[in-house]
Amino acid sequence: MKKMICCLLALSMLSAAFLTGCGSDETVGETQDTGAAAETVPAETEPAFEADDLPADLNYNGTTVTTFGWSGPALPEFYVDEQNGDLVHDAIFKL
Repeated sequence: MKKMICCLLALSMLSAAFLTGCGSDETVGETQDTGAAAETVPAETEPAFEADDLPADLNYNGTTVTTFGWSGPALPEFYVDEQNGDLVHDAIFKL
């Protein structure tokens, strides 16, 4: 009896997840009929990158500038367990 109740409960939870997991009420980018003429609603987009605060006329006079960045210091390939005197290594350790 307990096994049957557990199976029914699990089945009801799974079916609820399947039914609600794919639903969407968004109409972004689709055509909406307003009666007289159809109007297209533009999709709202966010910039792919965070805007910088560098001046528009920034000039390095031909100097090559190399930068490095990643999404966060918690990535395992950037983990260090102690300081060793290297500037980048020690900076990662201090994070």
